[in-house]
Amino acid sequence: MTPETVMDPKNQTASDRVVELKTLIGEWNHSPAKFRPRAIPADLAKRLKTFHGDPPAWWVGQLVSFLLHPQPHFQQTIETQGDKMKFKRPIVGIQIRRTDKINNEAVYHSLEEYMKHVEEYYDLRQQHEDIKERRVFVATDDPSVTTEFPKKYPHYNISWVEGSANTASMKSRFSKDGLSTVIVDLHFLSMCDFVICRAVYELIQTRHGDASMKVYSLDSSVYYLTYYDIHYLRAVYNHEARFVGELSIQVGDFIDIESYLFYDKSRVLAGNLRNGSTFGINRRTGKRGLFPSYKAVDEIVEENMGAYD
Repeated sequence: MTPETVMDPKNQTASDRVVELKTLIGEWNHSPAKFRPRAIPADLAKRLKTFHGDPPAWWVGQLVSFLLHPQPHFQQTIETQGDKMKFKRPIVGIQIRRTDKINNEAVYHSLEEYMKHVEEYYDLRQQHEDIKERRVFVATDDPSVTTEFPKKYPHYNISWVEGSANTASMKSRFSKDGLSTVIVDLHFLSMCDFVICRAVYELIQTRHGDASMKVYSLDSSVYYLTYYDIHYLRAVYNHEARFVGELSIQVGDFIDIESYLFYDKSRVLAGNLRNGSTFGINRRTGKRGLFPSYKAVDEIVEENMGAYD
């Protein structure tokens, strides 16, 4: 059957495995689906909360991993690219996305900003193990990066998917080759020991167990989903606003974060700003503002998602 036929409930049978992915703005918030992002299965909740730093990301990662599972011919393409690059661990991955992102979603970040965190990672590992070679895997839509990198960091072993910077450009990104290259880039980013990007945050959880601390983002937060209503914090300490722009909270208050994005010329105000403050909206008062990050914790939503293998 065609996808359109399968999606018609009249044509579905008990053997059909259909997952309807909501894609339009706000559809997640009005969906009756129990598996929407940030909710986790109730039967797995206790174990996930005990052994994983970000249970919702792990659960979404299972779905992402299933959707991106390569067919045999594409698996061969991935393996061929890995052989060409001599992909080997330990390795740090960075994604430098510039063409459509700059000024629309984020500010420009120089190569040096990414490499600061790469060098910190290797310096820490070097304290307890002998690393013979510092390797970096680069995924980018800016071809100039592949020439800039070797000149500025000749002591690093640098690799990237052949032709990826060109096929990831705005002109080629939506072609078949462009899509294939993006998926290959995502695969190798997820196989890295540490990444500076957030594109593979969910997927990397399926490669390393608990990889919640193996990702760093130069953007406003490591992980967020737009247009959903079930990511919120619960206040564990009281806080009285001390100046304009701060948010008063009481123990037990629920605080929405990252459902709303506010731009102030140079950055996005959403969720944890990683400077000791978090931006959110108090559901009890309806007011928005900053509050000390340590005074609230993630409230993880549990749902009974039915039977699954």
